[in-house]
Amino acid sequence: KSDATTLTLDAQKKFIKDLGQKVVPNQVNDVLFSLQNIQNKDFFLADHINFDQVALIGHSLGGTTATVAGVEHQSIKSVINIDGPVSPEAVERLDLSMLYMSSFNPELPDAILKEKGLPNVKLYKKIKKLELEGVKKLVEKNAIASHWVRFKNAGHLDFTDIPFIVPVMTTKGYDKQKGHALKSRVIIDFLNFSVKESHTFKKQKDHSLEWIK
Repeated sequence: KSDATTLTLDAQKKFIKDLGQKVVPNQVNDVLFSLQNIQNKDFFLADHINFDQVALIGHSLGGTTATVAGVEHQSIKSVINIDGPVSPEAVERLDLSMLYMSSFNPELPDAILKEKGLPNVKLYKKIKKLELEGVKKLVEKNAIASHWVRFKNAGHLDFTDIPFIVPVMTTKGYDKQKGHALKSRVIIDFLNFSVKESHTFKKQKDHSLEWIK
């Protein structure tokens, strides 16, 4: 019998499975319901929106939600998933343009990962490997339309505004000012490519980025 406060790989597997089965479907329904309502002519901006050029962006569980919603709604043109788990269902059915943005490599040496503030490096490696398995399968299956970039120094929360609100939570080695600016450039470039189809997607070249695909 383990302490309820102790995180294990099996517990994380169950947690991710429960999120996928119980939480994500509700969030997907909320996204699609909101999109349907925005398309209503009574919405004051409806006539100014091109609903053939809709992209979904989400971080963490929001990235998972965006990916599944992209599968469920044919009008979605592209998806940006920022460091969120990818469900097996999405891997099998996703066939639209997608950008996956992930945090630092879980295969880094233990000493470096420990410096980044991880309380349990070995468990982190197992959990992150589990989460990225779906991403790898999706990229392999949807090879032409999928793009995957790793921000070498960014932790999971560094993709949010938290480093600006609570600076001490910034991952060691991550420059929040430059990192956020770089993240914005990558996203805008991908949206211009995948939604507006204005040019070929040119992957940003920066020493802090690692283009996996």
